[in-house]
Amino acid sequence: MAEAVLVRHFHAPPDEVFRAWTDPELLSRWFCPNPQLELSFRGTVAAGSDWELEMGGRHRVHGRYLIVEAPSVLEFTWQWSHEDAASVVRVEIGSTADGTTRLRLIHRDLADDAEAEGHLVGWDLELNRLAIALA
Repeated sequence: MAEAVLVRHFHAPPDEVFRAWTDPELLSRWFCPNPQLELSFRGTVAAGSDWELEMGGRHRVHGRYLIVEAPSVLEFTWQWSHEDAASVVRVEIGSTADGTTRLRLIHRDLADDAEAEGHLVGWDLELNRLAIALA
């Protein structure tokens, strides 16, 4: 199994960064690497609850929230509709001494290094969009 790990700093408080991951309206602004695709998020953000994201009517990913501890930890399963296996995404959010918010994203249980690299590229693009949404 492989994993993708990214660390970013945002000029927004931790609760705003967490809310961007849990508010369907905010998610629809950034939670896709392609800004040209319309997003539709369905689900309730609570441990044990299911979620689904549709991107441009063609790409679907779904999962279940495992941990929801505002504003510091969010963990959920991640499964593309065309794949059999699920992976796990963990988002850790915290304050830093310089006043920024540090976000660490760990996407684990990916099939191999190639899949991890593909998700790393996608998450990098999405976190760039998150920074814009938070500005």
